[in-house]
Formats: sequence, C-alpha cells, structure tokens
Amino acid sequence: MLWAVALWALANQRTALVLAMFAVLLLYTGWIIPAVWRAAPSARTPNLGVAARGLTVAWGLNTVLVIFFLTLQLVAQ
Repeated sequence: MLWAVALWALANQRTALVLAMFAVLLLYTGWIIPAVWRAAPSARTPNLGVAARGLTVAWGLNTVLVIFFLTLQLVAQ
C-alpha cells in the first residue's frame, strides 16, 4: 500500500508526497528488519526463521535501492 501511494505520487509528479512516502518507507524498513530478525528464532521450524530473515533483508535492500534510484531520477528531472 505504501509503495502504491508512492508510485501514484511519482506518476502524477507530486514531488513532496513522493519524498514523504519514501521517508515513511525507509522508516518502516528500518523498523521491520530488526523486528523480524528478533522474532525469527521463535519460529516453530528453524528453517522458516532463517528464510524470514533472508527475505526481509533482501526486501529491505530492494527498498533502499529502488528509493535511491527513483530519487536520482526525480532529481534529474
């Protein structure tokens, strides 16, 4: 949902909203990665905890990189 709003704002050239959504997404990413990391050991199946950690870190890296490159594109306009 957060990404949908950010991409809608980007498509409609609402720069302030785009930047605000990027800030919210980065804050959320900074919160969710440690939360999943701490909760992963309590998974019933240890492999699922490891998978949760890996997927969450990959999602976080993806979020940071997409925001970085979209911001570069926004600045270049």
